[in-house]
Amino acid sequence: IAVCTKDGLYCAALVTVDVHQPRGIALWPQRGQMFWTDWGLKPMIARASMDGSNSLPLVTENIHWPNGIALDMHNNRIYWVDAKLATMESTRSDGTDRRRILDAIIKHPYGLALFDDNLYWEDWCTKSVHHFNKVTDQTPQMIT
Repeated sequence: IAVCTKDGLYCAALVTVDVHQPRGIALWPQRGQMFWTDWGLKPMIARASMDGSNSLPLVTENIHWPNGIALDMHNNRIYWVDAKLATMESTRSDGTDRRRILDAIIKHPYGLALFDDNLYWEDWCTKSVHHFNKVTDQTPQMIT
């Protein structure tokens, strides 16, 4: 995982250990933390300080192709989608209290975003964007 200047002239590797095929990244600037998904040799959800120190895998079991990742800073939760399992899951930012949010409705999710109480994701198979209200637990709806 690296950082570069806006013009791309200067770059620095921040995290190199146990990063094989990173897919998504989310930043929590107020805490100075970054979270990412990796579906390489050791699929995982991981966290590190934004300077690359304190790298820590948070989720390493029952995870295969984690793609999109989003942070719910108000509720201290991480959300991610797994394309192979066709699921959306969540944990606290320390990796505890893992919950399966959606299962079997999703086909091949790859992007994820959070706005207010709604989670939005892209689906590779349906080539569409869907949303789900995490508070009211409504049935997911296709947008496009």
